[in-house]
Amino acid sequence: MAQIVPPGYQAMVDWCTQPVPEFRGDMKVLHFYLINAQPDSSEANRVIYHGYLFWQVVAPATSPRPRGVMTGFGRVIGNLAYAVHGSTPAVSPPPNDWVRVSMSLMPRSAGVGVDWQNSGNDGFPGQTAFSLEWDLPTDPGAGPHYFFQLKHSETGQLEWEFNVQQMTLMF
Repeated sequence: MAQIVPPGYQAMVDWCTQPVPEFRGDMKVLHFYLINAQPDSSEANRVIYHGYLFWQVVAPATSPRPRGVMTGFGRVIGNLAYAVHGSTPAVSPPPNDWVRVSMSLMPRSAGVGVDWQNSGNDGFPGQTAFSLEWDLPTDPGAGPHYFFQLKHSETGQLEWEFNVQQMTLMF
């Protein structure tokens, strides 16, 4: 089968596609943090989302070539002061309680898209409030921890930090 992800991302994909272990409650995933890094947010008030990414191969309708996608949802966990010190958040969380993250991996390119979503009446992700996309480097470096800076496409200004680490969920 032809390679469908940039070589630098192969370790991430391999982690998530390992055979199911003897204990069927183990699942290999990528755990992510998405941290607001905009200059108008102080260190203590930076909003943090976290969640899990799962691997899947999709064949886009516009192309016969498959591409790899790491996709999942994350939930706001407050701000940096709360996450690090367990203190009461200095600012209230944003109105968008959820993020849907999709890392698109093709042989020569990688990118990440984020949809910020409000909670529906049932508390689960509802309608998308807004979306942003960024290009990722084709080589993320050695794992199991990966760190990306998501910058504005025109100004180059840092907007979000995207941290990903390999993890085994046990349930």
